[in-house]
Amino acid sequence: FRPARRTPRFAVESKALIAGATHEVIDLAEGGASVIFHREPEIGELMMVNLLVPGIDGHNHPATVASEVRWVAPRAKAGEIGYVVGLEFTHLSPAAQARIIIWCRVVFPASRTETDQQNPFGWTARLGKGPESRATSRTTRRGEAPA
Repeated sequence: FRPARRTPRFAVESKALIAGATHEVIDLAEGGASVIFHREPEIGELMMVNLLVPGIDGHNHPATVASEVRWVAPRAKAGEIGYVVGLEFTHLSPAAQARIIIWCRVVFPASRTETDQQNPFGWTARLGKGPESRATSRTTRRGEAPA
């Protein structure tokens, strides 16, 4: 069961440092993120998350947020190990909140504009420095679940 989201999430390829381990961030919103874990965390578990958030300047910026595990699901594709974990941000510093808001409201939409004109049915945009900073999204028809 996944609780309803209060804000839209946007696909991103980034990294997060959690309890000394590096994790892949697969989507980001103003209120939370989906992160790949190798171990299964407990629902309700609290943790500090050090995100790398792509910025308007093309670089990744650190944002440390207190988070709570809201849902956990095994990775769906054959051969993938680990869990997709839904984190809800419970406390953000003003600087971390600003970085995440800029990503969600400015950087991600700006990356989409040019590509949407070239490919209105799906798009990929590359932002920031390094392979961990690629933003992607898929459009779906009404009633279809995202892949």
